[in-house]
Amino acid sequence: MFIYSFSINLILSLLLSFATILPHEILHGICFGKDAEVELYVSLKNMMAFVISTKPISKRRFIFLSLLPNIVFRWIPLLIWAFMSYNAVVSNILLPFSIICITFGVGDYLNVWNAMRQMPKNSMQVLSGFNSY
Repeated sequence: MFIYSFSINLILSLLLSFATILPHEILHGICFGKDAEVELYVSLKNMMAFVISTKPISKRRFIFLSLLPNIVFRWIPLLIWAFMSYNAVVSNILLPFSIICITFGVGDYLNVWNAMRQMPKNSMQVLSGFNSY
């Protein structure tokens, strides 16, 4: 019974994780600001989604833009799981959900790392497809 229950909870966690992909990208897009023209690209073949905008953004805003969806969909659920009273169903869905989603944000963490290392203080960034300047 435990293995069956765990398997169903893991499948639910996977489905919920994949359901956050578009909201994750929408949060990125919102962070560009209301006057920015943002484009959302989805490639089911490559299993990826991303947003771009040619609006220049500051280093701080780029780091915030990169981390916000990961905080909302990954780290907050993990903290809720860590501090909530034990509930077998919720715990067995929330923890795998958070862990799976944390791995989905690996590209965002890489962007933050590169921005912190490569962008001078008070610099601006402009995205152009897969390139940033």
